[in-house]
Amino acid sequence: MTFNPYLAGLKTNAAEPGKGSSGNIERPQAVGNIPWQTRPAELTAFEMTLADALQAMFRDGVETLPDIVARLNASTVQHPEGSWTEQNYQSLMNRLAAGASV
Repeated sequence: MTFNPYLAGLKTNAAEPGKGSSGNIERPQAVGNIPWQTRPAELTAFEMTLADALQAMFRDGVETLPDIVARLNASTVQHPEGSWTEQNYQSLMNRLAAGASV
């Protein structure tokens, strides 16, 4: 499983008595834990490509916003609306952090 299906649609735990909820303590031996607990859906191809590019940058020591934006513009990762800017990078990161897909 590559995302947490319980985040999408706010499902109740009534059908899963082993899963913790209000008034119900989780029994770990009765429930499989989900590795991607904060991910409501699988990443899109663009999100995976962007994540790989950012990880490579951070490994190379690129950390400041202007340097990240410059490196993205020099890469094959294209912003959905054209060139990367500090503003659209921050806006996209905020949308992704809020759970929106690209």
